[in-house]
Amino acid sequence: MNNKECEVKFLINKLPNLPADTNVYYIEQYYFNPDNYQDIIKDLFNLSSLDNINTYRVRKIKNNKVISYILTLKSKGLYERDEYETTINEELFKKFINNKISLIIKNRYIVFKDNFKFEFDEYLNLKEILYTVEVEDDDIENKIPLIEEILKNQFKIECKNVSNDLRYRNSNLLKYFG
Repeated sequence: MNNKECEVKFLINKLPNLPADTNVYYIEQYYFNPDNYQDIIKDLFNLSSLDNINTYRVRKIKNNKVISYILTLKSKGLYERDEYETTINEELFKKFINNKISLIIKNRYIVFKDNFKFEFDEYLNLKEILYTVEVEDDDIENKIPLIEEILKNQFKIECKNVSNDLRYRNSNLLKYFG
């Protein structure tokens, strides 16, 4: 599936108090070199070229006892970029991780509040304690002040917009914080 990803990412000082019914996902997120798999990837997404893609990622996601595997491609961009995503099988997942460049392991906590979906991430394999939150919206740049207000006043956490800081891209976290 292809869509525009329009998101803002904040560095936060801690996880907020989360409701008891919060959805929690354990995620192993592998970034990989696509060189040996370009034809497979193009076929999966019905693409003629991968020239605009700069991020190749596969995820193993566990929620309760359900495991899923997701392949994601992303183009360049800060607040907005193209994103292609599809579910794959475990066999293909294992092929892609044979060419892994890096691995991020995290817990993701999803909370819906004030018409926004807040994705709180707790990173588990970095040398530093790190928490972030991502929020997606079609008009994200105009809603940043509102999102900051919700984080500070309703979730009671300090936040710093790091959307433009490439160190906080998940694909770069090990380089700067690992």
